[in-house]
Amino acid sequence: MRRARTVLVHASLWLALSLITASQGILTYLATGGEVLVVTVLLLNLALWFPWAALSPVILAAARRWPLHGPGWPRRLAAHVSLNLALAIVAALLYRLLRVAIGMPPRGNYALMIASGLNTSLLVYWGLVVIAHATAYYRRSQERQRLTVELDRQLAQTRLEALRAQIQPHFLFNTLHAIASRIRSDPRGAEDMLGSLGELLRTHLQGSVAHEVPLRQELDLVDRYVAIQQVRFDDRLSVERRIDPATLDVRVPVLLLQPLVENAIEHGIAQRLSGGTLGIAADLRGDELHLRVRDDGQGTAPLDESQWHVGLTNTRDRLRALYGEAQTLRVASAAMGGFEVSITMPAKRVVSG
Repeated sequence: MRRARTVLVHASLWLALSLITASQGILTYLATGGEVLVVTVLLLNLALWFPWAALSPVILAAARRWPLHGPGWPRRLAAHVSLNLALAIVAALLYRLLRVAIGMPPRGNYALMIASGLNTSLLVYWGLVVIAHATAYYRRSQERQRLTVELDRQLAQTRLEALRAQIQPHFLFNTLHAIASRIRSDPRGAEDMLGSLGELLRTHLQGSVAHEVPLRQELDLVDRYVAIQQVRFDDRLSVERRIDPATLDVRVPVLLLQPLVENAIEHGIAQRLSGGTLGIAADLRGDELHLRVRDDGQGTAPLDESQWHVGLTNTRDRLRALYGEAQTLRVASAAMGGFEVSITMPAKRVVSG
């Protein structure tokens, strides 16, 4: 089917060229007051261009075989010139035979016909060579662009995987350290924490490997992590959640909130003997999702990005990789002490199957 379509387009272009030159011939007859023989003019132009239509695949193949760039191009240019001359002879012979076939044998000898058709030969041959080279250049450009996009995508994917892999051991080591610190002083609490950690890891490992998950799934992971920390802090850690139900089906990067919650607990609430409150909020504003994680601990907001901890740095990098300039991440001092991390990102909803 594709080959037939190509042949049809090819034939249509040459037919159009024949009709254009035939119309020019007819206008010339009209301008000089001569007798207008429409059928004759049309047949002569078809006879003129048909040989080149038949020979054009040979020219296009030669242009692909002998590109006029790179090392050795003079030798290939010489091959083109030789082929051009040979095809000019063949085209003149075919034109002569076609004229005889339609009852209008040419005047003059064969050599004169070749010489008179040399301009047409040069125009057609090198015009097709230029078209073939331009088409090849365009295809190479498109392929390079496609490869560049693919390489960029793979690079971004690799970077996201590296950032995600960096977060997971950080979270795991901190949690195991918290469990180890309670094994002697509170064996039952350490056992409960270990059970919660196992549930959290099982939930995470059984989940999707996609970089984005519904917010409800991310909040479930956070709840399991907070459950571990609440055993650690006893009644010194409280949680305030303000989650708009409309946000639960919005997609967010996996492990987006957990590192922020971990930072709030470790660098804020854990610094106070009396503990503190962790706040998590989510709401929609137009087509944007707004997330906030805050604490009322003694920590101060690291306004300079060079002072950010692993969780903040990785969160920033992952948001940039996934959403470019369509996201923001801000760190500020909270009104009740401690600090607050606020995130704005596109609200992409989960597509139900």
